Amino acid sequence: MTTLENGKAVGAGIDRVDAPLKVTGAALYPNDFSFPDMAHAALVGSTIAAGRIRGIDVSEAVSAPGVLRVITHMNAPKLERGRTTPLGASPPAPLQDNRILHYGQHVAVVVAETAEQARHAARLVHVEYDATDAVLDVNDPRAEILVDPLGYDTERGDVEAGFARADVVVGGTYTTPDNTNNPLGLFTTVAHWHGDALTVHDSTQSIHNVRTSLATVFKVPEAGIRVLAPFVGGGFGAGLRICGPMSSSPWWPPARPAGRSSWS
Repeated sequence: MTTLENGKAVGAGIDRVDAPLKVTGAALYPNDFSFPDMAHAALVGSTIAAGRIRGIDVSEAVSAPGVLRVITHMNAPKLERGRTTPLGASPPAPLQDNRILHYGQHVAVVVAETAEQARHAARLVHVEYDATDAVLDVNDPRAEILVDPLGYDTERGDVEAGFARADVVVGGTYTTPDNTNNPLGLFTTVAHWHGDALTVHDSTQSIHNVRTSLATVFKVPEAGIRVLAPFVGGGFGAGLRICGPMSSSPWWPPARPAGRSSWS
């Protein structure tokens, strides 16, 4: 029998080099950055889990104080999917059609002079839906395969014949619980245009992936994009990709409201 002696199993403790700044509140995250004359965006989420958008009324939101633009699938430019990265296939760009694939899906972005004005106007966007039954099981035969960018779905051999010839067949169903990422660092993106160059302060765990994806989607030279994330306030995988309109927003430099060079 092995006896474990009391003591440290692996060396001495090492302090994190960023710990003093983080615990004292001195570490700067993307939401701590601002620029003169910066516009702010608020998101409108779907209230159904599956279906299609029948119509969107943005008239009240457009007329609200400080609103610069309301973006939906009806006026957003068509954006291609980002290139495949070491993390796998990039998710599709937002606001590209009227399909609703999950509850809370972003269906509109309201851009205003202040964050408060954007949030207020976002509540004035009225959406009508044609709801359908949500598919909640991966084995549900009604589940539609929209795209298989990695090509993992393959068929080879005769599975049933293999089972019939097997001496022993073991069957089981294995499940894992839902996982929700709730890092302390707020998910924020601040984009600042200076000429044709773009600087992005982003809550990301992969700055190179963000730069590559932005360059591909917006057709900008990668050398003209800087992505800054000196501190990561927790991520647990949620900051690995560009997934939402705050990071891969359907606005392009010529479409910016006059005088606006920064977005948050």
